[in-house]
Amino acid sequence: MMTIAKDRGGRPRLGFGGAHLRRDAAHHSRAYSRFVGLMKFLLPTVALALIVSILVWPQLVGREEGSFRFSFADLERDPDGAVGVTKARFAGTDSANRPFVVAAERALQKQGFDVFALTTLQADITLADGTWLSITADTGEYERARQLLTLGGVIDIFSNVGYEMHATHAVVNLATGTVESAQPVQGHGPLGAMRADTMKYTAEGKRLQLTGGVRVVLNTRSQG
Repeated sequence: MMTIAKDRGGRPRLGFGGAHLRRDAAHHSRAYSRFVGLMKFLLPTVALALIVSILVWPQLVGREEGSFRFSFADLERDPDGAVGVTKARFAGTDSANRPFVVAAERALQKQGFDVFALTTLQADITLADGTWLSITADTGEYERARQLLTLGGVIDIFSNVGYEMHATHAVVNLATGTVESAQPVQGHGPLGAMRADTMKYTAEGKRLQLTGGVRVVLNTRSQG
């Protein structure tokens, strides 16, 4: 039964009204907290969905030169709010219809919608002279619009003609098929071993340019 009591000032008050108000306030506070928590989760997810849509859109409408495909396993958001994906795969062809694939354990949006920071990545590309390269690196940055792949950390480059090179920095132009490094590189193959302070390989002319502290050791083989 509801009773009417008076407060210290002599004003009437409902016996259970204060408790109801406190419960209602607590309920609304919990509901608001849940809403805020939900928005913190949904807004970055929606933003990432928009990014993915923009990345995927070119493959739906087509491009005049080359093609592009993008896929991933899961969406994620790091502590500072940046959005990214796991098991990312960028695949396409250049203007000469040469295929390339860039795969990474993690791809994080860095600038706008076209630049991704990559970790633990592998790239497979076909050069203009038909040479196939498989490249692995600890870290990288992929610029989709310019088709540039900048690599860092431990970099290993292997070719289907028996050559391999190792570096700590390299830039791969997926559009033109050039590979260059402004830092020391070393490698070896059927003809011997080499090292240099910088390197640039141009597929169009099948030209490998080495500069600074160049050392080449050729293999000598007897002819039967």
